[in-house]
Amino acid sequence: MGPRMRRSPPGAALRASRAVLRALDNDLRLRILALLYQEREGLPYSEIATRLGLEDNSGLARHLDLLVGAVVVANEVSRMAGKIRSVYFITEWGIESLEGVGLGDPEVLDELVHVGVRPARARG
Repeated sequence: MGPRMRRSPPGAALRASRAVLRALDNDLRLRILALLYQEREGLPYSEIATRLGLEDNSGLARHLDLLVGAVVVANEVSRMAGKIRSVYFITEWGIESLEGVGLGDPEVLDELVHVGVRPARARG
């Protein structure tokens, strides 16, 4: 008899799929995921807010927490030169989720990331 196959608890796959669908059912979370898809090495919180043109980033943490909870984004915390650095990056499941709904195209991703972003003002 061969080795026993591991199985997920009943309903685990359904709960995981619902979490991903809930995560993708929000414009800002979709934009965050698209940005992290483009920046596979990850970005810190402040850079995500800046790149998405968020003037008020007070709700960003809640959206990132939901994406992390759905396992489409991960957060890596490290200490460098006495400073704590927190970087968010897209997971393999996040990549598969975006590509699975047809959002892996570079032009579509770029459009998603830049929706509502105001161009920087020229300084003179």
